[in-house]
Amino acid sequence: MRVPDTVGRVVGSALAAGTAARGDRIFHPDGVAAAATLTVSPTRRWGCPLLDEAATYDALLRLSRGVGLPPWAPDLLGLAVRVPALDQDLLFVTAAGTAPCCGTCSRR
Repeated sequence: MRVPDTVGRVVGSALAAGTAARGDRIFHPDGVAAAATLTVSPTRRWGCPLLDEAATYDALLRLSRGVGLPPWAPDLLGLAVRVPALDQDLLFVTAAGTAPCCGTCSRR
């Protein structure tokens, strides 16, 4: 699905303004990163070469809290998996709610 250019510009401008006001990224400002190996063993077709073809890739992982709230405050958690060889990112985020990790995981 392609986002119309005007929507992209509006969202981009809003995020840039929020980043400027905060003095840091507006989403996922702090996190930890690590090198990883991603092994893909497909059991079905997804329509995405990264997930459809059996392979092993060097990857980078980044785990972060969604908006960087204090450690005691509930926050969404994000996990980004970057596969540099394919210039591909997989992005995951927890859902809002009462999941135990939302209130207990810290940025450290």
